[in-house]
Amino acid sequence: ALRMAQNMVGLSHVLFLAMENIVPAEAARQFFTYGKKRMNAYLRQMTLLMSIPFVAILAMLSILAPKLISWLYGPEYLPYNYLVSGYAVLYLFVFLGLPLRFALRSQAVTAPIFKAYLLSAIVSLALAFPLVGQFGDMGVIAGLMVSQFITLGVYVYYLRKKPAKPQAKEVPLEKAKKVNGKATKLAASSEA
Repeated sequence: ALRMAQNMVGLSHVLFLAMENIVPAEAARQFFTYGKKRMNAYLRQMTLLMSIPFVAILAMLSILAPKLISWLYGPEYLPYNYLVSGYAVLYLFVFLGLPLRFALRSQAVTAPIFKAYLLSAIVSLALAFPLVGQFGDMGVIAGLMVSQFITLGVYVYYLRKKPAKPQAKEVPLEKAKKVNGKATKLAASSEA
């Protein structure tokens, strides 16, 4: 039943993939060209733009869940239609985490992403048996939501922690001459 709900809401992965292929590269370009404020404005704009079809798809799936379940999986799965709505709510939080992750990656700050995954995995393992034992299928979704809240919290913490500034790594000319023969030729031609 959980797999059925996950498969139905999985249609939204098309939008996740679209965002993953478009947004991070442009966010990084905005950051390194114009700075953090411009990157944040771009990420807000894209989040709002993509939220319209995303929320529409999730709402449609939740509303039409009984008909879609009956048609795709058979009437024996109808008692589990509430799981589709549960996954839809979960995916809203997954969606909200994407621009935060893109902001971190665009600034080349990736350690918080690993820390968020690690912390959420540890908490998920600790809560899995109690939540499933107490709430069954909805306990699984509740555990996944807790995991997402932790991930979002870690992202927000690190995004607010210290302001990132775009910096190109500059190598002093003398060091470049010593390290690379091509740099020596380029440096010699630029000095002439």
